[in-house]
Amino acid sequence: MLVDSGSTHNFMDPHTTKRLDYSLLPSNNAKVRVANGYNLQVLAKIAKFEWEIHGTKFLADFMVIPLKGIDVVLGVQWLKPLGPICNFSLLTMKFLWEKKKVKIHGLQHESVRSVKVDKLNKLKDEDIQFSMLCFTHET
Repeated sequence: MLVDSGSTHNFMDPHTTKRLDYSLLPSNNAKVRVANGYNLQVLAKIAKFEWEIHGTKFLADFMVIPLKGIDVVLGVQWLKPLGPICNFSLLTMKFLWEKKKVKIHGLQHESVRSVKVDKLNKLKDEDIQFSMLCFTHET
């Protein structure tokens, strides 16, 4: 999942919807403009999709578009109800969700390791995964 404050809505890749076998709604020919300026056809919509991260359940609507290497984008549509949450200098997001304090933090620079491009090129796309967030509950 990519948390993206530059995206107005939540998006899910069509390959992810197939793996999850979730019921899709018609898109009514909706289109979205993506970061590179292209307009993409919304393939379908998902209403009230529920997911869980480390014991915290979330519910949101999604539009299905090709995301090329990302399963899900959580945009402002998901972020807005959480209220003021970000501290960019500490790479943290804190918010109250269903009466629980939730903290998401990015990895610190020291914990990120570099990988040579030729090593990545030898891997299949489905074998490559980058993780940059950690979910915790504060007490």
